[in-house]
Amino acid sequence: MRLKKKDDRSKIKNNQPLSLKSNSLWNLLGSLIHALTQWGILISIAKLGSPEMVGVFTLALAITAPLVLLYRFNLRSVVVSDGNNEYSFDDYYSLRVVSTFIFIITMIIIALFYIPDWEITLVIIIFSLSRAVESISDILHGKLQQIERMDITAKSRIYKGIIALFIFSIIMFLFNNLVVATSAYFISWLVILIYYDFPKTSAFEQFKFKFNKKEIKILFLLSIPLGIAQLINSLNLNLPRYLLEYYHDPKVLGFLGAMIYIVNVGNNFIIAVNGAIMPRLSKYFTAGNIKKYLKLAIGFILFIIAAGLIGIIIVRFLGKEILTLLYTAEYGAYKEEFFYLTIMGLLMYISQVIGLCLTTTRTFKIQPYINFITLIIIAVTSYLFIPENGIMGAIMSLVIGMSAQLFIRLIILIIVLNKNIRLRKLQNNE
Repeated sequence: MRLKKKDDRSKIKNNQPLSLKSNSLWNLLGSLIHALTQWGILISIAKLGSPEMVGVFTLALAITAPLVLLYRFNLRSVVVSDGNNEYSFDDYYSLRVVSTFIFIITMIIIALFYIPDWEITLVIIIFSLSRAVESISDILHGKLQQIERMDITAKSRIYKGIIALFIFSIIMFLFNNLVVATSAYFISWLVILIYYDFPKTSAFEQFKFKFNKKEIKILFLLSIPLGIAQLINSLNLNLPRYLLEYYHDPKVLGFLGAMIYIVNVGNNFIIAVNGAIMPRLSKYFTAGNIKKYLKLAIGFILFIIAAGLIGIIIVRFLGKEILTLLYTAEYGAYKEEFFYLTIMGLLMYISQVIGLCLTTTRTFKIQPYINFITLIIIAVTSYLFIPENGIMGAIMSLVIGMSAQLFIRLIILIIVLNKNIRLRKLQNNE
């Protein structure tokens, strides 16, 4: 094993951390290409299939997303913010393998016993396997992110995105079958995990599955609040989709899902930059350098606001043309809904950054409560708005929920930072 580690390292010309600028650019490139290719998959379904197929695919996304986020426990963020290396990567990796296996079993049970349509059942099971592969890649990327080598994680996402889009589109064109196309999607991701992610991560850190019950239990208890927070946060976005499908039909859900994917392109940009600045923010906070911490965080938020407002203006005047060009004229009829969805997107982007700041301060336990309050607000407003207003009702419930989440997260972050500043002053006086 040691010989392999040496050989792997020799293949890497530079095993030093990249600069913040390089990491940001690489992560942005990887995330944008990955997001565009995933969006391309949705476009291929809309162009080659039907709105009903888009609805099935987005329903699979909506059903698998909350549980996969729960079982991940946001462990990647725990790895990245573990500046003092409290736990070995073997423990992080082992916990992720165990939780991923439980996730697969859970999704199979849900798909077989609670989904009446066989095609939707198969799509959900196959898509769950893809999510499982993504979860293993995610924890490996967490280690690479911790050592600030986002170039490697970016290339992995680029390869997965391009290959999956190419294969998925070809199969949709030839067979017009969502089950077969989703199977190819899963296989392409599995190949990248085996032949790229594992070797590249091993070049920096030798690791193996090691079921250390004591360490895994400690890590589980530490990270489960983040998993619950991620679960609830995912439900915040997906609960309106469930109710929309219940009160209306998968076709209507397909229209909403197609528009949400456009907003998700921006969200992937936020996630990309978040991933690049997270190690730096963690270091600033650990060192007590709140001035640099705030400069980096506020600078990014101001950039998001400026870019978001430009996007909202463009959609206000060209929303119909954008939807028609990307999908079909049938989607262009929802230009008004698209406009309000972009407003929700901007609120969500800002809230994401503030949520990242809370994580870099290792404020974990409060996050499920924040997201639960948001979930209650979205659940109530969805129940009130969706039956009569359809897609617009779903969007308005999200606007209200994201506004509340943003406000609560901001208040908590201010309290945490002020507490840290006072504590530092007391320590310096002593």
